[in-house]
Order: sequence, then structure tokens, then C-alpha cells
Amino acid sequence: QELAELSRGPTFRKIEIASKPQHGVLSPDGTTLAFASRGSLWLVPIHGRVDRYIAGEPVRLTEPMGVRGIANIGNSLAWSGNGAWIAFNTTPDEGPREIHLISSAGGETRQVPGIPWEGGSLRQGQISLSKDGRTLAFIHSDSLGRSEESSGERTPVLLYTVPVEGGEAVQMASPQNGLAFEEMAPAYSPDGRFLAFARRIEVDNPETPSYQQWIRPVDGETPILVADSIRVRYPAVWAPDSRQLAFIRESDPGDVGGQEVWVVRIAKDGRPEGEPRVFSLPQIGLVISGWTPEDELAVFMYNETRQALYSVPVEGGRAVQITPNGYVFHPRWMPDGENIVFRGVDPCLL
Repeated sequence: QELAELSRGPTFRKIEIASKPQHGVLSPDGTTLAFASRGSLWLVPIHGRVDRYIAGEPVRLTEPMGVRGIANIGNSLAWSGNGAWIAFNTTPDEGPREIHLISSAGGETRQVPGIPWEGGSLRQGQISLSKDGRTLAFIHSDSLGRSEESSGERTPVLLYTVPVEGGEAVQMASPQNGLAFEEMAPAYSPDGRFLAFARRIEVDNPETPSYQQWIRPVDGETPILVADSIRVRYPAVWAPDSRQLAFIRESDPGDVGGQEVWVVRIAKDGRPEGEPRVFSLPQIGLVISGWTPEDELAVFMYNETRQALYSVPVEGGRAVQITPNGYVFHPRWMPDGENIVFRGVDPCLL
């Protein structure tokens, strides 16, 4: 199937930032970009006072944190849904990776306590912060309370939550029936009521695992299965009203990305309503990066010659290219659904 042609004639403007940002994450209200540079965490207003398309002056929130500083891969920076807090991964000069929290208004940085460091490791790029900023979801490659008899088994990679002000980490779900689990891609819903995550299960052959999509009400204990027998490894995307969830189904074991988008409607109690709505993309989709109030998804798609971000209706339909050809990092729709912020890289430079 041929690539969709540009039909909207979008206008691209570069936002100049007086620093050297790598990846960045847009605040929930779409006004501020958080990014790591020179080992520190920075904030920069997207629209400056002099010109709408020249960013404001960057503000450094933290001092440099070790030689390797703050991580810049995957979802290694996370805003709370109310925009008041930012959680971020750090890689100290010595010892295991850490997670820290800071107010978006500035102030003291504090390490999130209660994370089980010994006997395992934190998975970088696998964090999500609750709407009120009080609870952190993270992925850790060890399980609390494992017995000595199980020490010869493969270490599970599991999802935990922990109060950022102190308390013990709580495992979200336990392995069952002797299956090896890997949990990943946590994503709090915009209303703060649910936490979505993916789970890998190995039924017969570790080389051909199956994936499942789950959600868990934050005020309940039992996760709810949303979709089974799929392959998904990137975070699902919530609709702005938290009543729908979208993710890309990978085609085959070993593939990165796929050409099917699954959209599941979520009832008020967190259970799926009806069968998933499935539609095909014109080429391989890798990441869904946003959902507009007009029910359009932003999907990064690629093939051997072209990589770009496309807009796709949630109900299915024509994909429209909305960025120039090239790799796109951390794209985020702004709340108005009319603009999108991304870091673009010419593929010739990679």
C-alpha cells in the first residue's frame, strides 16, 4: 500500500533552545518541555515572550548528577498528570540507577525511597507518575520475597508502585502457573484512576512469547485483562477522557512494530467494553505518541526509505504525514490537538 500523501500542508517551525537538549517530554498542559542536558534537568517554555516560535529561556532545575547524569532514553522522564511534579532516572558514577523527584516549580530534589535495589536493577525508561504525583510506577528486574529455592529460575521483570513520600514498593501482579513474566510500559490514565501495562508470558517457547495488555484500577487490587495473545512492547496511549486505550500490535516474534492498531473502549469500572476495534496502518508503526480531542492518533511509521510521523483517525482511515522525512523522538500532541512538539533527526546524520 502506498504511503499517504500530505493533504493538510502543515507548517513546520523549529523552536530554538539556548542549550543542548537531547530527548524531552512535554508537560500535560503543553506549555513546557522537560529535558536532560549536561547531566542536569532543565525546563524550557515552548513559547517565549519575544516570539511564539522561539522558546523561552531554559531554567536548570538540578545541578549535574554524576558523570553520566540523567537518563535520556525511553520514558525516563515523567510528569505527573497535574504538571506539578517530574520524576526522572539518574545513572550515578557508582552503584545502581536511581529515580528522583522534583517540583516543576523548582526546589529540592529527593530520591524516591522504597525501591528494591539489591539483587536486581531498575529498568531505564520504564516509569510513570500518577496524576497527583504521589505514586510512582516502575519496572524492576527482581521480585520482592523470592525464596532461595527459586534463585535458579530466571529473574522476573515486574511492575511495582511506590509512594514517593516514603513506603514500601508494592508488586502489581504476581507470576502464576509457573510462567515467566516480563511486565513493561506502565502508563497512568489522564484521570488518574487506572494504570495500564503490558505483560509478556512464555507458554511453550521463550522464543515465541505472547503479550497481554492489562489495566489496574489504582483503588483496587486485581488487574483486568484488556487484550490477550498480542505482541506489544511500547506504552499504550490513553484517550483524553480515559475511556479508550490504543496500542500497536506487533506482527511476529522478533519484529519491531506492526501494522495493526488496536483500540479498546474502557468502562467506568476499568473493564473492556465490547471487542477491540482494529485497523491497519499503511506501513510499519512503532509508537503511538498522542491522542487529540478530535480523536486522531499520532503514529511514528517507517519503512526502508522513509520515517515520519503520521496522523491517523481513531476509527481508522487515511494516514496523513505530518512531519518531514526523518526520525522523530518523543513527539507529543499539544492539548489543543492542532500542534505537535517533537525532536527530529535527519536519518543521514544517524
